[in-house]
Amino acid sequence: MNDPAIAASMHGGVAAGNGGYSIVLPADYLRGEAISVTLTGTPSFKGLLIYAVDDGANRVGAWTVPSGYQLKACGGGAQSTMTQSANTAKAAPANFTWTAPAAMTGSVTFKALVMVSTNSYFDISGATLTESIFRDGFD
Repeated sequence: MNDPAIAASMHGGVAAGNGGYSIVLPADYLRGEAISVTLTGTPSFKGLLIYAVDDGANRVGAWTVPSGYQLKACGGGAQSTMTQSANTAKAAPANFTWTAPAAMTGSVTFKALVMVSTNSYFDISGATLTESIFRDGFD
């Protein structure tokens, strides 16, 4: 069962559109690099489930867990999915740190469910990072 289906079965479903939320990423990543992932939008939100998948739909990478959040063991490594620890109001933008896998992964797509209220979820998916072999400035 995918995450929108889980939300539908537990809380009444996923609303149409993105609710004004989006995931902001850098253009690319290097293997093992820690990158900034930002959830933007309004209004405040109460819950978040966020993860990254490779081209094979495998959850990849590891989250550095800030206060008010926790890791969730589902569909990947022990640190590949993060969620809120309580459904209290959280302001956006919300900044997180995700560390790319050390092994070659290719493109990585970030997926998230944002909970505005118990019966209102938005599926925020599709922000993609491309793996870079090197960056400008290297000779």
